[in-house]
Amino acid sequence: SGDSFSGALTRAAGENVGTHAIQQGTLALSGNYTLTYIGAFLTVKPPAVILLALSPASVVEGSTSTGTVTLSGPAPIGGAVVTLASDNRAAATVPASVTVAGGETTAAFTVTSKTVATAASATISATYGGATKTASLTVTPPAVSSLALSPTSIVGGSTSTGTVTLNGPAPSGGAVVTLASDNGSGPGFGKRYRGKRCNYCHLYSNQHGRFRHDFGDHFGQLWRDDPDGQLDRNP
Repeated sequence: SGDSFSGALTRAAGENVGTHAIQQGTLALSGNYTLTYIGAFLTVKPPAVILLALSPASVVEGSTSTGTVTLSGPAPIGGAVVTLASDNRAAATVPASVTVAGGETTAAFTVTSKTVATAASATISATYGGATKTASLTVTPPAVSSLALSPTSIVGGSTSTGTVTLNGPAPSGGAVVTLASDNGSGPGFGKRYRGKRCNYCHLYSNQHGRFRHDFGDHFGQLWRDDPDGQLDRNP
């Protein structure tokens, strides 16, 4: 009767990743018993990557996607350095690592897409705490998203301005857009023009029924399809 424990166990101070000794502290037992304490350790493990998300998961070449890594718990003091990689650097690249600040559980980084001839995919990976998570990014070349004419009705000798818009930025060398008319005899129809993201095509008719295409690129430079069928750049 009256036999009981008193006091409490203690452990070595510290919250960092590693092992911390659990000590007997003030734990005691009444005099009717002999208390033998066997020490133990508390193991603090680092958090691990539990999620990698890309937004958006599909981009036009030259655009970027935002990657977000999520840890299973708060990063330790000093931060958690998460290793990043891409299995197809010809399609998309990532920084070597991203740091989750101490006490935080997420961090964002930028995925940069490259120029591709056809649609390509890259698997992005994030590794930390012995765990790896992956996400896939699709990269596509730019395509024509719209074509507008203003005005849409003209009389002979007048002009209409055509505006071609791509669904993403053109590559550094420009995007070649093919133009055509299903009812025209001028040398310009069906030719190929090189420009930037938004371009302007002017259609001129004259009394002889011939057409000339003038093409302005993103920097205001003008390209002209002369009557001889040659594509020349205005000075």
